[in-house]
Amino acid sequence: MRYSRDRKERYAGSFHRTVTLLAAVSHEGVKATYTNGVLVVRMPKLTQGNKNKIDVDFH
Repeated sequence: MRYSRDRKERYAGSFHRTVTLLAAVSHEGVKATYTNGVLVVRMPKLTQGNKNKIDVDFH
């Protein structure tokens, strides 16, 4: 029996993923774009010691 080593994700409804960031970011300037299957999220670093949680939902 032969198995494929490729892993594929299938879209079936809403999608949620959590990513831990190494630096604190400002939630005010977060911008996300989804083009041709590529999600790009830009987040400016926070200069103060405040940390915020940012959820990115894909529907």
